[in-house]
Amino acid sequence: MFVLALTDERNQPPKSNLAPLLIGFAVAAIGMSFGANAGYAINPARDFGPRVLAWLGGWGTVAFPGAHWYLWVPIVGPLIGGVIGAVVYDLFVGDVLRARGVPPAPDVEGFGETVEDRPGGDGELEQHGRTVRDR
Repeated sequence: MFVLALTDERNQPPKSNLAPLLIGFAVAAIGMSFGANAGYAINPARDFGPRVLAWLGGWGTVAFPGAHWYLWVPIVGPLIGGVIGAVVYDLFVGDVLRARGVPPAPDVEGFGETVEDRPGGDGELEQHGRTVRDR
């Protein structure tokens, strides 16, 4: 929900590209608060790979600590939690901002993709991809 709140155009996003820094602070805060108990297991790719490597390296069941096969929690938890958080944000914050008629922040760039120039059949450059849409 925090990431969505920082990147939502209608929710007064941070200026000067501060969103990545603030998201990094949030990840660090979550890691510092739950790291001792769960081994910083907030990212399945970061948690499961080292555990498998430790298991293959001969650590055995020490690589997968916890009772009742706890290893599935750091894999499934962030995936389900991310979806639930996005739905909750969209229902309780996003819809309210849209219903109030809050316009997107004026200094936020529109969505789009970079236009690529590729040589065409006649030797001239052709533009491919989408450009930023006008609002």
